[in-house]
Amino acid sequence: MNKFIIVSCLIALTFGLTIDTTGSCTCNDLHIESECKGQLGCNWSAGACQKPNCTALGQDVCSKTNQLCAWVNNTCTTFSSCSSLTGNSIDNCTAQNMGCSWQSGDKCATQSCSLYGNNNTQYCIAPFCVLSGSTCSSFSNCGSFNDSATCIKYPCLYNTNATKCESLTCSNITDQAACNTIYLSEKQSSLCFWNNSTCVDLTDLKNLTSTSCLTNTNGAYHWSSSNASDGSCTQCYGLLLQIVFALILLLA
Repeated sequence: MNKFIIVSCLIALTFGLTIDTTGSCTCNDLHIESECKGQLGCNWSAGACQKPNCTALGQDVCSKTNQLCAWVNNTCTTFSSCSSLTGNSIDNCTAQNMGCSWQSGDKCATQSCSLYGNNNTQYCIAPFCVLSGSTCSSFSNCGSFNDSATCIKYPCLYNTNATKCESLTCSNITDQAACNTIYLSEKQSSLCFWNNSTCVDLTDLKNLTSTSCLTNTNGAYHWSSSNASDGSCTQCYGLLLQIVFALILLLA
């Protein structure tokens, strides 16, 4: 049984080009200046990508650093967690850091579609959240939508012949700028790349370069080298975790 699971893990490592977008790269993972500047909040200094100096940031930049810094009491400070911030509304919590929202009382919370129900349904918007009555939930799949108007709000395609909502594919994308990832659910995306004026499925990470690696994977992969012509597109931490898991099973 252990050998079967290990083989399954290795197969996933080799062919798994549907990525988990919850494990974004950090500033310290990035070795190229262009990637560093593209990662929200990171700072390129002395030839290295670093976390920003929060105390030097103004409110507008500070609150948009995606859980690196937080604007508290008219000062930019190092971010610790959304739950450590005090706020009494969604807007109040988001103003301190864009990755935070509000749950109840005077406490902020990490953003989640489930927070945007009842009296806060105006925040329950596509493509990440789906509103049903007064309940807001995370987008799960295109097949759950029954009408074309709702379907096209999401990364889906309405099949008029079959009268149903279907998942968008890379071949449906005609804009080069949009040919990178297809949002499948709250945590999963599939990969595309532009090849000879056509958007196609990404079947090999070798097709990604130092300029497309980070952007085409929603920040989940990075270029492994500081040299743009010498390196590869590598997952920041998920690959290591899978290898460790396989080794644990092997030794069990």
